[in-house]
Parts: sequence; C-alpha cells; structure tokens
Amino acid sequence: LSISNPNPNAYHLVFWSKRGGRFVSSHYFSERFQQELVRSKVLEMEEIKERNITFHSLRHMANTLLRGSVDEHVLRMTIGHSSEQLSDLYTHLSQRGLKSVVLAQQNNILPLLDEDTV
Repeated sequence: LSISNPNPNAYHLVFWSKRGGRFVSSHYFSERFQQELVRSKVLEMEEIKERNITFHSLRHMANTLLRGSVDEHVLRMTIGHSSEQLSDLYTHLSQRGLKSVVLAQQNNILPLLDEDTV
C-alpha cells in the first residue's frame, strides 16, 4: 500500500488534501459517513450516536468480517496492524459468532442438563 501512496507528507495519512499538503480530518469523514447512514435509511442518528459509529468503525468491521477468512499476516498488512494483539482489539464478536455459540450450547450443554434431571 505504501508503494502506491502518492502522499507527499511524512505523516503517512490515508486521506490528505492536494491543497497545500493538508490532511482531511477524521471528524469530517465521520460526520459525512454518519449523514450518509441516515440519508440511506441504514440507521437513525440517535442509534449512530448511541453506538458511537464513526468512519473508523469501518476498520473494525473489516477486521471482524475478514478475520478467519484471510491469512492473518495479509490481513494485518492490509488493515495496517503491527501485531496480532492489535488485530484482536479490532475484532468484535459478530452476530454469526454469537449464533454459533448459542447453537453449540443448545447441542452440547442443554442435553447434558436434561439427562441429569431425568
């Protein structure tokens, strides 16, 4: 990624302005992202604020969805993480992950409880 980045400044910013080498603030992207979520009727602003959804949330989502499907080293290089521990911080339990836990409990634990009470 760094080879293809024509960014002229030393900060290695992902989003930068061609006007005077200035960077575009993360606040600007988060605000526009939130407005677009509301405009497209994905979420209401109240829920966005309550869940603290920002443009940076996309990074967490990408890490969560790709983890386990992509080689860890490749994922870290793509997301920009220097360690597996950092990737762990960005990984959130998905609804699919939660459902698999519930299903495993139903199939493996609940039958044992039924046997003990009979």
